[in-house]
Amino acid sequence: MKYRGKGTFSFTVPPYGHKIHFCYLLDEKEIDLYSRKNMNISWGETGESLFCTRHCSYGGYIGSSVVWIRQKLIFGEPSDHSTIAHEIQHIVSNICRDCDMERSIENDEPFAYLTGWITEQIYFWLLTKNA
Repeated sequence: MKYRGKGTFSFTVPPYGHKIHFCYLLDEKEIDLYSRKNMNISWGETGESLFCTRHCSYGGYIGSSVVWIRQKLIFGEPSDHSTIAHEIQHIVSNICRDCDMERSIENDEPFAYLTGWITEQIYFWLLTKNA
């Protein structure tokens, strides 16, 4: 089994209204074009990072997260799973910020649920062959 090739997909996290854009294997020009088209902003400096997540706010508290995976992921490679998990935690933090929701041990169920649900969406897309 292997992951799909280059591409993008987006989905909204209910009930928070937070939109996630997952961009896989785009180059610097492509991520900037995608950002301009979908968020009306320039990506700006790309830096050296192979994986990153950016937060964009619009319409009051509702925001979006853009995950950019620049390096090809290899199915079953443990470091790839940790990379995706790392970026998902940035997404969850962005949702918390947008909704003014404090992360705490006493209130950890929403964060556990969000982590699992977002992970499922991303892996489903990565493991679905291109149409």
